[in-house]
Amino acid sequence: MAEEGPSNSDLETKLNKQINGLIKLSNDFNNLQIKLNEEKEKSVNLEKKNQSLEIELKEIKKKIQKPNSDHENKIRVIQLEHEKKIKTLKENILHLKAENNQETEQINFLEGKIKKTDDLYNKRLSNLSVKLDNLIFEYVNFVKIENKWNEINSGYKCCDNNLYTNKPTGYHKFVSISAENPFKKPKNSFNYSLYYYEVKCIIVEGSLNKDGKWVVFGL
Repeated sequence: MAEEGPSNSDLETKLNKQINGLIKLSNDFNNLQIKLNEEKEKSVNLEKKNQSLEIELKEIKKKIQKPNSDHENKIRVIQLEHEKKIKTLKENILHLKAENNQETEQINFLEGKIKKTDDLYNKRLSNLSVKLDNLIFEYVNFVKIENKWNEINSGYKCCDNNLYTNKPTGYHKFVSISAENPFKKPKNSFNYSLYYYEVKCIIVEGSLNKDGKWVVFGL
């Protein structure tokens, strides 16, 4: 008797778990993609702000370089204020550059994580496709039954001289032969069972009737 295959409910449960896993991976991938786009947009905004501060710094330097002999004291005060502001701007620029580097590292990390997630998603999807393609074969059991000729029906005997019980030979008439073991479906099996049989026939030249060479098998 063939071993019992997995039930339909077990296969469906297993398949649903794998599909849910793929859906979760797909959602994680989409969330990572959204976060990556947000980080890229934030990086662009930081770069624009950095450029704006650098332009403002250049304008301040230009103003400082324009001396005014009539207002040296005022210029000195303004110069000190501007130098303080320049120092603050430089510190802000350094801070923004550090943040920008961190954002770049974060973007690279997210891109690597997205790639790994995408590769894992594609791998699992490929494995699931193969399992889906082969799923139909899991519903079929090939049952092997060792069989021999058991007896010849007395109502369909070929002839008295040319047909024997264990090793039948003969011609001209129909013969009914019973198998040793029945072709029955295994107990407690919910799958389809396939059977096939082989019959060997040797036709001896000169022993055929006038209709020619023909043999009919039935099950």
